[in-house]
This record gives sequence, structure tokens and C-alpha cells, in this order.
Amino acid sequence: IGNYFFIGGIFAAISAILGGMIANYYGITIPFWVTLIVSFVALIFTLTLEEPEIHRTTGEVKYWDHIADTFKYLWRHPSLYHSIFLAVALTVTLRLLDEYAQLYFFKVGVTLFSLGYLSAIAGVIESICSKFAYLLVRFKRKNIYLISLIISIFGFLLMSYFHSAIGIIFVYFPIIATWMVEPLFNANLHRELPSSHRATGESFVSLLRSMIVIPVAFGFSYLVDHYSIF
Repeated sequence: IGNYFFIGGIFAAISAILGGMIANYYGITIPFWVTLIVSFVALIFTLTLEEPEIHRTTGEVKYWDHIADTFKYLWRHPSLYHSIFLAVALTVTLRLLDEYAQLYFFKVGVTLFSLGYLSAIAGVIESICSKFAYLLVRFKRKNIYLISLIISIFGFLLMSYFHSAIGIIFVYFPIIATWMVEPLFNANLHRELPSSHRATGESFVSLLRSMIVIPVAFGFSYLVDHYSIF
């Protein structure tokens, strides 16, 4: 899982740098057209995928019964759904930061060209933290989550406090916090959920994340429009 996120972070860093350069020299719309080309290549790869021959345990029960069974399993394991809430809180803040970081960068005077490099740093952080997250398995999960939450909160507080380029440093704190936890959380979820509930359990995590992102995103947009990005 760590290597998967590591590779994704590297490509995110490369694409961020290229996107910043292209936008700076040729305009803000050109990177979108280039991305469309890459998406078309990805579509071709997708069409070559084949479904593996596996035994489908979920086919033995009704759809809604299976969902209810997975929910009951999660509810009977407090340590599991507590870690889900914590991981969702971190990833939600990271998703919103990803949306609003560019506004923050522009507000403190970052150029379009530099924006690509600043975004690339986030990709590098994702890669490094994911690559070495397995080293944290020796520590108690609650301590890791606590430290990551403190780092994330500390970063947001200082981002809002500094109205200058100094604040850019602290933009990366929530990114570090999230990618410290994300590979460990995925590994824990896969290990603690039985195979018959694993995919549906991950769907519950995605559902919870979206349910929180939507109202918070509306709230953030109101605050930015009526007050400031800080």
C-alpha cells in the first residue's frame, strides 16, 4: 500500500511541475487539454482490464442484507469505526486543503509558475511518508493518530495566523499528518475486516468522507467569500 501511494505521489509531483510550466507559458486552459490526452490513455488501459475469477461470497446474500451486515460488523468493533472517523477527519481536511491551497498561495503572492513546484512538494511528501509509513507499525495506533491530528491542527492554525509567504511552510503540515496515517489505516482496515465485508467496508468509509466533505465545503466557500482564505 505504501509503494502504491509512493508511485502516485511521484507522478503527482511531476505532473504538478509540468502543469505549472505549461500554464505559465501557454495559459491556464492548456493543462486541462493535456490532462484530457492522459485520461484518454488511461481509458485505453482500463478497457484492457479483465475481471478476476474469484468466489463471490456477497452473491449468497441479498444486496441490502449484505450492507446491513457490514454496518453491524463495523458497529460491533468500536476500535475499527473510531479509526475510520479519525482517518476520515484527516482525509477530509486534506481534500479541502487541496481545493483551497492554490487560493492561499495566490493570496500570499505565489506566481503561477511557482505554484507547480509548491504542488510538487505535496506529491513528494506523499511519496516519502507513504514509503516509510510501515516503520510506524511498531507504535500504538492511538498515539500515531493523536500525533498526526496535532500536526494537522497546528498547521491549520499557523496557516491562518500568517498572512504572508511564511504560511506556505505550514500548508504541508496537514499533508504530512494525513500521509503518515493513510497507508496504516488502509492496512488496518484490510486486516480487521473479513474478506466478505472488506469492499463494502471501504465503501462506508468513502460514503462517510463524502457526507462530511459536502457540508464542510459549502461552509468553507461561504467563509472564503465573506471573510478571507485565511
